Amino acid sequence: MNVPNPLTLEPRIATMLFVDLVGSSEAASLKNQEDYSKLVSSFQNNVEDVFKDELCKKQKLNPKKDDGQQIKSINKGIKYYEVRGDEGFLILVSKYEINGDGVEDVQKDIRENLLLVLRIALRIKYEWLFAKENLDRFDELKKPFEVAIGINTGKVALKKEKGKWKAEGYAINLAKRIESQSRQGEYSGIYVSEYTFGYYNDIPGENTLRFRQTEKLSLKGISGTVRTYELISAILDEEDEILFVPRIALRADEENLKKIQEEFNNSLNPWLGNVLCNIKWKNSAIFWDKEQKVNAKKALQEAAEIARKIIEIDPNMPAWKIYLAQIIFDYVESYESDYRSKDEKVRLKYELLIRNTVEYLEKLITNEPHELDARLYLGKFYSRVNYINKILRQKKKIVKYYEMAVDQFQSIILWQDKFPDAYYELAAAYLRTYPGRVKFAMEHLELGINYAGEIDKKYLKKMKREAREDELFFTVLNQPDFKAITSLR
Repeated sequence: MNVPNPLTLEPRIATMLFVDLVGSSEAASLKNQEDYSKLVSSFQNNVEDVFKDELCKKQKLNPKKDDGQQIKSINKGIKYYEVRGDEGFLILVSKYEINGDGVEDVQKDIRENLLLVLRIALRIKYEWLFAKENLDRFDELKKPFEVAIGINTGKVALKKEKGKWKAEGYAINLAKRIESQSRQGEYSGIYVSEYTFGYYNDIPGENTLRFRQTEKLSLKGISGTVRTYELISAILDEEDEILFVPRIALRADEENLKKIQEEFNNSLNPWLGNVLCNIKWKNSAIFWDKEQKVNAKKALQEAAEIARKIIEIDPNMPAWKIYLAQIIFDYVESYESDYRSKDEKVRLKYELLIRNTVEYLEKLITNEPHELDARLYLGKFYSRVNYINKILRQKKKIVKYYEMAVDQFQSIILWQDKFPDAYYELAAAYLRTYPGRVKFAMEHLELGINYAGEIDKKYLKKMKREAREDELFFTVLNQPDFKAITSLR
């Protein structure tokens, strides 16, 4: 087979990001030159540090030892990123598809690049919020300096110019225009194109990020109208694959967190609440790992209170209700000992928390039947009610809630057959209610793994954790047929 030079004018798929310091022109007119230079320099350092650190991780380089030259080029000189003035640009180009071979590898590479760019965008947002320049503005009761981010996924052409390769094309221009519009955002100020949104939406079971469609936009230099989506919220994922809460946020002292809390209360921006919520949630997990369970519980309760406040601010957005359900489910799983407490008030509070969450999730899917994450957590809560009923030895109710849980998981699969968590939870419901149905459970776990593929490695990790705690899962994972399937992953 003749293998063409991968560096040709033929297009590849790339995901690119533009980030801009909002209000820098205004700041230049209000500040003296020295203060303005410090502001821009801080922005540049923040963005470049995030670009460099994340790309070093991608290429398994040491960011402290690398001088930046290795990661600033791919394929003999195509730039990964550039930070200049009050703007930053990053592009990740997918592997070249040769004669139609390796299509799955190319698609996987596109998705990995896309998730990395989204992770970088979120990290820039979090770190810039905690930059000294913004914390100082909170002291002065001023709004923080914002960053606007636009992301697009599309075809680029690789061209050699003055001995160096670079990417160019309409997709890059579109990303820049989307970034210009993103400062109009009502939430995160991170806008993605419909192409980026489509690629993200096609990843089986991926539900870390929630977007809302904006009004169709007429962009300068772009013919026709363009559909864009704004990132509304991000939830913690177990492996920190997309949302990475940076150390600067986790180590923020209570005074600085209080400043951001006040800004959230004043601005009523749900995105700020989402940031605070995730910081509390992540700190809860850190306290839990350190066996500081009192502090962990307090942080998780604080996260839930912030989530409730967000729902009050933005009651018509289903994303926030699902977000609260996720936090509460983490709470009831971590502190199930509350239901065994000798203190009746503690027991009743635990049960009431579950039942109230079940009620609002039931109402949500009645109004929004396509909200699959709501169905997923409703099914999980039904399973949790099952757990309570087993303690109470209420056998008739066990069957009732088991059937209700199974119904939710099966409904998800009918809506979207490539939803790994639905297969996992369905298998778990069968195993825990009918221990003899090992074969049925194995079939559904197999389907979940096939749909998750290598994209969702946390799927297998989740099952292995279950296996350590649940003898039934251990039985399934050690079935010869099942071990053969998972050994390929």
